Parts: sequence; structure tokens; C-alpha cells
Amino acid sequence: KRAWHPLRMTSSKHNEQNRLPFLPSIGFMRLNLSKLSTQYSNLSLSGKLLLPLLSTTLGLWGISALCVGYWQTAKMEQGLEERTLEFASQVEQNFAQRVEILELKARSITETATIGQAAAQKDRAKLLQVLLPVKTSLNLDLLKVVDVNRESLLDLREESLSSLSLQAAKLD
Repeated sequence: KRAWHPLRMTSSKHNEQNRLPFLPSIGFMRLNLSKLSTQYSNLSLSGKLLLPLLSTTLGLWGISALCVGYWQTAKMEQGLEERTLEFASQVEQNFAQRVEILELKARSITETATIGQAAAQKDRAKLLQVLLPVKTSLNLDLLKVVDVNRESLLDLREESLSSLSLQAAKLD
């Protein structure tokens, strides 16, 4: 007679299947507990002592590896998000500064007497003579001069912007 073992089935009803009814079957494989029980009982004493310890250690190691991986991923994602927001803020500030500088340069150019007189007389040649060096020195892609009626007097733009359609904004 065999000694009692917690994994061994004693009921004759379940002996034909050799498995516990609450354990799921996976595909065509079924967990055969009597085979496991036999293999476990054939182990030496050191194997019987080490197997639960080893399986528990490996299980805890696997769970802790998953937890550390999840924590590290979340930490990296948070750091990346913070750096992205910081970079976007810097880009936005840089863009606002450049727009402000361009507005100041545009105001200083438009407030000169020669440009005001040339625009009032609609003298395209005089506007070209004064503004072409300004466009080149400021490295502008587009320079458009409009009068108070929003009529274009001069439109200097790079070839890549030739299809761009601009409407004159309200003038201060």
C-alpha cells in the first residue's frame, strides 16, 4: 500500500481521469496528477526539499522581474513626458521671442520716412531699392508691403513660397 500524499487522488471516481476536477485542461493536454505525484515521490530527500524552495524562488523572481520592469517602464515614460513638455515649452518660448524680434524689425523698417513716402506714392521702384537689401540682410523668406487699403504694393518671397496665399492683417 502506498503512503498518503496530498496530490494523490483517493476517490475511485476520479481515478479514471487522474486529475483534479477544478484544474483546467489546456488544449489536448490534461494535468496528470498521479504522474506528478509519482515523480515527486521518486525524488531524493534533498530534491523533495529543494523543489518547493526552488519553485517558490523562481516564481518570486519572475513576479519581481515583472514588477521592476513595469516600474522602470513607467518611470522612463514619465521622464520622457517631462522632457518632452520641457522641450516643447522651450521651443514655444524661442518661437515667441523670434516673432517678437521680427515684429520689432518690421516696425522699425516701416517707420522710416523713405518707406512711408514710397508707399504713399505707390513707388514700387523706390520700395524695391530700399527693402531688397533689408530682406537680404535680415534673411527673410517673405516681405510684403501693403497700403492702408490692403492693396499689395510689393511682394518679395522665396520660390518655395510662391504658392502661398496671404491676406493683409489689420494694420495698427
